[in-house]
Amino acid sequence: MKTIGLVHAIFLFLTICWATTLHAQSTSRPTDRARITVQSVPDALGGGKPLKVLRTDASTPLRAGAVWLFKAGTVNDERNATAKDPAFYRKMRAAGLNAVRLIQFEVWFQSDAPEKTTRYTDFTKPKECAALLANIETVINLASAEGLYVILNAHTKLRSYDDAYTRAFWTVVAPQFKDRTHVIYELTNEPLGDLANYYENETFLDQQQSLYSLVRGLAPATHQQLLSVNGIWARFGGEDVLKMVADKFEARKPGNIDWRNTSVAYHLYYNGHTSARLRALHAAYPGFSGENNFAYDGVVPSGVREDDTARSESMDVPFEDRTRFANETCERLGIGWAHWHLENHAKFDANWPLLRADAEAKGYLWTRDPVKVR
Repeated sequence: MKTIGLVHAIFLFLTICWATTLHAQSTSRPTDRARITVQSVPDALGGGKPLKVLRTDASTPLRAGAVWLFKAGTVNDERNATAKDPAFYRKMRAAGLNAVRLIQFEVWFQSDAPEKTTRYTDFTKPKECAALLANIETVINLASAEGLYVILNAHTKLRSYDDAYTRAFWTVVAPQFKDRTHVIYELTNEPLGDLANYYENETFLDQQQSLYSLVRGLAPATHQQLLSVNGIWARFGGEDVLKMVADKFEARKPGNIDWRNTSVAYHLYYNGHTSARLRALHAAYPGFSGENNFAYDGVVPSGVREDDTARSESMDVPFEDRTRFANETCERLGIGWAHWHLENHAKFDANWPLLRADAEAKGYLWTRDPVKVR
């Protein structure tokens, strides 16, 4: 883990406090959806315990596309163009999605290449803080106009978690959007790698507890998603391995986490015994599948009919037919999902028809949320 000197930390904290006072807090709009809630639903596979899931104000699961947001003025402005394109949000809503995962890539770059300071926000500089917040606000407003929730993700790079920078990010961002009822905070992204690392890394579990408390104090009513593990397979634990991590995390400070307004985020990569592990987790804690993907990086090649079990689904699918996409398992269990490669027009136009056709053919296609927009 990266460390930060005490003097630097104090200076950074004071600077952030000063900088955040310069920006008017984001105010709610009539099109903002009401806050998500944690509800219990029957186990579709006949288990004895109900599953704890997230539900929208229409009592539907979250079903999310994605936008990738980078620092303005960088070589990644083409990604920002999609994130700021109203037509992309209309496209997601027309497809029946009700949420977007906002991938804030500046946090990745800070962990990936600290020497390239122009690629991420320096929180000691008020103008850079203002630009970051304005970038995020644009997405939040566009999503609101189309009746979409926003999962705002501090997108830390895999195995490159920087606690000091992540805390600085949320110290600025969390209070800014705390009154936007359609916004959810996902505190990290795949910080440690293999799921076993989460169980064994005591320092990270303490840091995540502390980060939760920080954000809860700054945004008391905003739903938080924690841990964001990049797979539900590990070297130990059998079917309960994901639940074991959540149990150990909760045990750090028993009762500190308000699970009525908090969930465990996980990404469906590198899995085995998928449905059993998901059901074990959801029977004990609210959870959300924050990244589904294909076996291929990006668009599924034309004509390829292979399923995506290599990355996105188990080898022992519990349903009658072979599950091609992880979305089916998520839909059958009612746990919701966000897809990694529905993140721009080209990927959406190529990939969404594949997902929709599978859902139509197998009878798990949903209806669009009944909400008024604009």
